Amino acid sequence: MSENKGTVVQVMGPVVDVEFPTGKLPLIRDAIWVSLNGERAVMEVAQHMGNNTVRCIMLSPSEGLGRGMEAISTGGPISVPVGEKVLGRMFNVLGEPIDEKGEVATKEKWPIHRQPPRFEDQSPVVDIQETGIKVIDLLAPYARGGKIGLFGGAGVGKTVLIQELIHNIATEHGPVFQLLIGQLKDSDGKLRIVQNLQGPLGGNLSGVIVVIAEHQLLGIPAQKPGLFLSQRRAHGRFRNLS
Repeated sequence: MSENKGTVVQVMGPVVDVEFPTGKLPLIRDAIWVSLNGERAVMEVAQHMGNNTVRCIMLSPSEGLGRGMEAISTGGPISVPVGEKVLGRMFNVLGEPIDEKGEVATKEKWPIHRQPPRFEDQSPVVDIQETGIKVIDLLAPYARGGKIGLFGGAGVGKTVLIQELIHNIATEHGPVFQLLIGQLKDSDGKLRIVQNLQGPLGGNLSGVIVVIAEHQLLGIPAQKPGLFLSQRRAHGRFRNLS
């Protein structure tokens, strides 16, 4: 099957217009990639503009992208690996492993755009997620299935807290635990989490799936809105729960 190639015709920060040949227009939410600085930069189709042109949202920095560059449609939405092989691994929101343990040996991938769970499959009760950290469970309990933001300067313990959450929750509530980290400002925090997963505690944490929006992908929030759209969709798609 030949590749569906288009041409970048306009770049407006994270918004990119790509023109394709007649009859080969990608569908909404399809992934398109371009070769930028020697790496694959991914964008997602957001709108059909007419005249064989699609408007896309970049999921990585667009610096260096220009008119006339070749863009290739993947023929489908962003997909992430699922199955037992993803347990104990770390990924970015594009489904690419970032733990330096090689590619995931799984044949099945799920698109991040899927129908939500049926209403009868959802729990209407808000439960407390016990973390095993007394000050959190007593003064600021976390809601199970909710979102938590950690704010603080350098060296105050944000990454340590994340590591403790991974260990306590995965050990107590295993065998499978998923953690989505919105952003790590540097690679040092990611490295410490990798060492935690691969260190002496690795036997207890083999069921953990960590998804991190890396700094080089996320960048400044105001400049990369596309990644925030895919961040929620990617969470929970890594393990086949059917």
